[in-house]
Amino acid sequence: ANQSLSSRPEDRPRPTIPEDAFLMNGQFGQLTAVIPSRRLVIVRLGETHDWDFSKDPDVLVSEVIAALPPA
Repeated sequence: ANQSLSSRPEDRPRPTIPEDAFLMNGQFGQLTAVIPSRRLVIVRLGETHDWDFSKDPDVLVSEVIAALPPA
């Protein structure tokens, strides 16, 4: 592990989602999020032309996690 990286959420680039999340953004809002600590994969295949979802996928990911039972 890289000891120079902070584990405090407020110091991370994406503080609202788990630190171990992997995000892959597609065109027109497609998204794949893999979160090993929650044993969770989120896939969004919808197409959205009027909202640049790729700039802030954290909203969807954090709301899906919040809707699930605690880990």
